[in-house]
Amino acid sequence: SLGVPILYQLSRQWAADVGRPVGVAVDGKDRIYVAGQGRVQVFDQAGTVLAQWELKEPVRCIAAAAHHFRPGAVYLGYAGRVEIRTEKGEVIGAWPLPVEKAEPTSIALAEKEIFVADAAAQCVHRFDAEGKLLGQIGKPDAARGYPGLILPSPYCDVAVDGEGLLWVANPGLLRLEAYRAQDGRLERFWGGQDLQGAAAFFGCCNPAHFCILPDGRFVTAEKGR
Repeated sequence: SLGVPILYQLSRQWAADVGRPVGVAVDGKDRIYVAGQGRVQVFDQAGTVLAQWELKEPVRCIAAAAHHFRPGAVYLGYAGRVEIRTEKGEVIGAWPLPVEKAEPTSIALAEKEIFVADAAAQCVHRFDAEGKLLGQIGKPDAARGYPGLILPSPYCDVAVDGEGLLWVANPGLLRLEAYRAQDGRLERFWGGQDLQGAAAFFGCCNPAHFCILPDGRFVTAEKGR
């Protein structure tokens, strides 16, 4: 044991009939979206199924709008593209990802922009409201001695904090990195290969997933290998 206090206790649980689950998102009305390879199910806080959307192909990741210009929108990442749906599951838009055989692993929503992590491109794509590519974040920068995102396996989570910084998991460097969205500049990071004990991520490539709480704290999840 590492002697780390357990800060959360299980309060409720329920089954989701979505096939193999690949993502969970919560919208501005506290509805919970569980995405799987077969379908998306929408739940309230008690676990009651509010809606179910059948999918024609496996989804890779999901994000639901809260503080976003498109209220109620749900973004789904598939191999090669992003799709937008209403809270009722109606498709209202889509656009292709800019690299061949793109592998989206996570989607983060800012007020007017959409960020999509792509394991195939080893970066995060930045899009405007209409799906126009504005830039790519996490590419190597030799001038600053930055090796870029290192993704040995298709895990790369992203989230936007209260200051508008884009946080990206860099599993190959065992750390979380914060970027300015406008120019992709690395602002700060924590974690790293030199840390030991409870503050360090273990294995070759973690964290696999993370989220940012409203008060600015992080919750991370690590895979075993």
